[in-house]
Amino acid sequence: MTLRDHREAHDAKYSLLVAPNPGGKRLEQRARDYRVSMLSAEKLAALCRRHDETPLSLFDYEPLFASAGKVDTSVLDNAVAEMTALYNWANLICRELPERAERHGPMSAREVHVAMDAGFKELSEDDIGRLLAMLSHPLIGVLHRVEGGGGAEPRYAPAINPETSGHRIHLLGDSVAAGPH
Repeated sequence: MTLRDHREAHDAKYSLLVAPNPGGKRLEQRARDYRVSMLSAEKLAALCRRHDETPLSLFDYEPLFASAGKVDTSVLDNAVAEMTALYNWANLICRELPERAERHGPMSAREVHVAMDAGFKELSEDDIGRLLAMLSHPLIGVLHRVEGGGGAEPRYAPAINPETSGHRIHLLGDSVAAGPH
């Protein structure tokens, strides 16, 4: 009741009880009755380590808090797999697109999708198109969107080498973390 009252007093959407090993039928029933999520300190630490390796958004974490009672952290597995796939594809594109574009010219999302069967979680052609567009945004600038060249699909060519790409993205991350100058 105290956690429910605190949540309502602060106009919060969720409550989370973290304890060494929260459990027991009575506590679990009360948590469900009062819409309080419960998580062990060990699982919270594991979530923090996992977040350090694969940062997710607050929206990805919301299901943990939306479910009253014991939290099932496996609901994050799909989000982690999708984010890992995006990292892997971005890495692959930054490393392999220069060589492929040198041989074949600028490539569309469809051509990247077909040519780079990466062997890890498959992304759709639309996902790859969004990734290519993001990597070509002036703020990132890893790729250059090439206009024309036939076909309605945008085509992309490398703008900078992979090491410079990594440095540029790292600087963007540092800038975002530090805040405006």
